[in-house]
Amino acid sequence: TIGSFGLFGWLGVPQSPLSATLVPFLSLGLGIDDMFVFLSSLIYYSDFQDDVGRRMVDTMGDSGPAVTVTSLANMAAFLIASLVELPAVQLFCWQMAFAIFTNWLYLMLMFTSLMYHNSVSVSKSRMC
Repeated sequence: TIGSFGLFGWLGVPQSPLSATLVPFLSLGLGIDDMFVFLSSLIYYSDFQDDVGRRMVDTMGDSGPAVTVTSLANMAAFLIASLVELPAVQLFCWQMAFAIFTNWLYLMLMFTSLMYHNSVSVSKSRMC
């Protein structure tokens, strides 16, 4: 969300009241939903896998395609909606599509690495 606003501001894309008030909340909701998908899969595989690397491979194999497909579908929906000839709606849809892309990128690159490091620290502190 912040990355998409920053890039659009740097490129000189004007802000509309619609996009400034709705994009942060919609983007945050979609990002948190994808985080729950990853975390529920990680918790599921934590019961079966002792190896943290294998647990992450299974988590990404299970949740990665689901998060990617839903993000692509949401991006496509907003890009198609940007064909409406109202400038405020076009800006809103472009910003939402880019915010969804940055959410997906941050989830795949940063959140998964944080999940891995947290899983390592949790597995080291287990008393089994």
